[in-house]
Amino acid sequence: MHRDELLAEITHAFLDAPYPSGAISGQAWPDLSDDFLGEQLPILASLNPAGFRYYLPAFLAFALHEPVAQRLEPLLTLLKLPTELPGPAVTELLSYFEAASPPPVAVGSLMQQQLIQTNQALHHFIARVSQLTPLQAKAIYHFLIHLQ
Repeated sequence: MHRDELLAEITHAFLDAPYPSGAISGQAWPDLSDDFLGEQLPILASLNPAGFRYYLPAFLAFALHEPVAQRLEPLLTLLKLPTELPGPAVTELLSYFEAASPPPVAVGSLMQQQLIQTNQALHHFIARVSQLTPLQAKAIYHFLIHLQ
């Protein structure tokens, strides 16, 4: 699918998304500038499910205009099911196993902490995606395919 077709699909799919309370800077998603979106990408993760659904198309369109890997990774992380421990957590756990001295904390406790965080991320993911319509989910799927 061509980028312009994908942008049209995203716009059409999210056109009727209800405006959320606590909106970003009081603006509608089509009115947000690329400069603003580039600076505010981390805010997408902190939005409630309604805010996530409403503003997601702006960030998807921004990612298609500015496909820089560093900017895409946080967005892609929010769009994928969190089923694994984060890379830095795995590295930290492995370093404890490879270290000559005992770890400063119990490895079991650290693993439990990471599993709790992964479980919370999974609940946030489900809360966000359960707000999406089939048309919106399809547009996101096409977005992810386009980036491959």
